[in-house]
Amino acid sequence: MTAWTTAATVLSVPLAAASTLPASAVSSATTATSASASAAKTISFRGMRLTVPSKWTAHKSDTIWDLLTVQTRPGCDRKKTGCPYFSIGGPNMIHGSNDPNWIGERYNPGRAPFHPETSVMPCRYNRQSDIDDLERFPGGYKGKTVVSGHRQVGKGHKARYYEWAVECYDEKKKRVTRKFVQREWYLRKEKIVIVDGFNTPGLADAIKRATWN
Repeated sequence: MTAWTTAATVLSVPLAAASTLPASAVSSATTATSASASAAKTISFRGMRLTVPSKWTAHKSDTIWDLLTVQTRPGCDRKKTGCPYFSIGGPNMIHGSNDPNWIGERYNPGRAPFHPETSVMPCRYNRQSDIDDLERFPGGYKGKTVVSGHRQVGKGHKARYYEWAVECYDEKKKRVTRKFVQREWYLRKEKIVIVDGFNTPGLADAIKRATWN
């Protein structure tokens, strides 16, 4: 299992050097750089570093789940609405755990969408109490791949990349209420999976520009 003390930390972003700028531009460049740095931070997980907006908040699970959830809408209340987020999982979320309390599903990259729960999940776009509107994958558990390929994750690292069709289905009204895509970046060697069901703006670029310890 992965120790959270080394697997997930949130760090500040260093300021870029302005020593190569002309003297007349140093003041304005320093101000712009400071503003940019204050608006960003770095999320670190198993040696991967992502630079993201400072307002995004990262929450780690216990060591059994080995999961980092990053909420992207400050102050969002799940009692009132669905709160956008993406997740970063480690070895336990990919291969499962031998812990007797483990109840999750193993990840089968490319064969089935990432779905850690053994039961049906409520629609992630709804408030927490809307339990009749459930998520499902067209085509059954194995789902339907929209995109399959590879994506760069910083220098020297490449992920298998998948997009899966997902829909929310109201059991009472017997109708589809929403359709969306779940994006997945799977790094086999690094034992990391990144999952996003909200088409999070800027996430793909942040992953592409990732740095590594």
